[in-house]
Amino acid sequence: MSVRPPGAARLEAWIVARLRESAGLPEGQPDPEADFSALGVDSVALAGVLGKLEKKLGRTLDPFLLSEYPSARRLADALARVLDSDGGAC
Repeated sequence: MSVRPPGAARLEAWIVARLRESAGLPEGQPDPEADFSALGVDSVALAGVLGKLEKKLGRTLDPFLLSEYPSARRLADALARVLDSDGGAC
């Protein structure tokens, strides 16, 4: 198992919470490793989560990230790596 980038777990928890709000899912869901498409979250809800994430991070994010990293865990890990290399905080 590879070591996760600093801040990835915190960022993942934030993304999961926003997905849960957007999709009306119960506590404990969604599985952070599940693909967004398997969660039943539509593109409008994903765009809303991405917009909130942009505000949280203070930077513009390419919507393509959602297809390149199609789960909360993969997206959080990728963003945490970028933020870590930029010296930013999650």
